Amino acid sequence: MTTVSLQAPTQQENRAMRFSYAATVVAIGVSGAFSACTPGMPVDANDNETATTAATTYQAVPDTRSKDWNERVSMSPHDLPHEGSGMRPEFWRCAEIGAWPDAAECIGHERTYQDARLNSAFQQLMERLEVENQTRATIAQRAWLRAQEADGMFEASLFDSLGSIGNFEAGSNEVLRICSRARQIDGYAGSENPDPATMKTPEICTEPSSSCADDEPGNLESKLDDAYEKLMSLVDDDLRKKLAESQRAWIDLQEADAELERSISPNSSSSGKKKRNCARAEQLEKYALVIE
Repeated sequence: MTTVSLQAPTQQENRAMRFSYAATVVAIGVSGAFSACTPGMPVDANDNETATTAATTYQAVPDTRSKDWNERVSMSPHDLPHEGSGMRPEFWRCAEIGAWPDAAECIGHERTYQDARLNSAFQQLMERLEVENQTRATIAQRAWLRAQEADGMFEASLFDSLGSIGNFEAGSNEVLRICSRARQIDGYAGSENPDPATMKTPEICTEPSSSCADDEPGNLESKLDDAYEKLMSLVDDDLRKKLAESQRAWIDLQEADAELERSISPNSSSSGKKKRNCARAEQLEKYALVIE
């Protein structure tokens, strides 16, 4: 198996710019379930307050922006009802800020906002579910967290030598994943008998994906296998191990999500699995762009 090390910083940074943070997370969760919680915490299906994402430390820097801008990025989801289902416009301007400390603060504001969205959506969902499905939701929640952590560890190593650009990619990808998850939960909580085939997709959280949207399920599985094998051939031993862990966590998440979907919507179609396979394949392909 071929091992390709990352190239000189200038070339890496150029390639990282092709790996758009807005496109990256199209790969994470386009169907599925529930909230995040603090790593290592036991989750009680009846304890909605445990639906809290683990805090990521971003560098604190003096606020040099206008009071109006700072107030807008600090608003809660309830302050912006029309933007409550996705990323706020200010987030998409984080890349324009320039210096990493300022961009990190920008990302941190949006993470706080998306955490609040996720927790609120999860609480509403748990109130609607029967006890048996609350247990399934908790299992799916834990699986999502493990997948989130595994992807984060892989990205941290993959982007490590890219400096500020790598920090930005990893931080913004995490926020976008939280946004997508919260939007999925909103879709489940909004119906007494939700169908993953009809729930809203997270276009507001990410750039829309279309490269494999119309593929047959069998073709998507082959596409996913090919993308995984290619990426495995490009990375070194340490990254290969982290990638394998990430893929195992992703598979566990798909199983947990599918079980929950069957329980709350017995007549749902297989479109949820199709979207997830498509998204995961695109995620792995985009990772490969960083190295090639």
